[in-house]
Amino acid sequence: MSRRAINRSEWTNFVDAFSRRHDGWLISVAVEEGSAPRRYVTHDVPLRGVVAELDDDASSMMVFTGDTTPHLTHFVEHAAALEVEETGEGADAALTITDESGARTILEFRWPMRTELVDGIA
Repeated sequence: MSRRAINRSEWTNFVDAFSRRHDGWLISVAVEEGSAPRRYVTHDVPLRGVVAELDDDASSMMVFTGDTTPHLTHFVEHAAALEVEETGEGADAALTITDESGARTILEFRWPMRTELVDGIA
């Protein structure tokens, strides 16, 4: 697996495209803060979208999940970094949002695979 940092100037376009590519894919959302154990916010739910709100002084990200009606699963205030983790085959495996305190929100796919290999399944 490899990690790729996304430049802040690209966050909005990146998460928009990421959300379209992976709409309905099963994800788990976890939070890692300091030395505390990883805490799962939700497990194996359909991704409905990631939204980045950026301005000059602050930034935030919202993760939406749900079966029929999307609902807010997690809100990250003061987002400072965005990284995508990819498999050796180039499939997105996880998306990590790090806030200014160093806490990390991780969206992990249940089954990472390249989008062009998915034919009507999520």
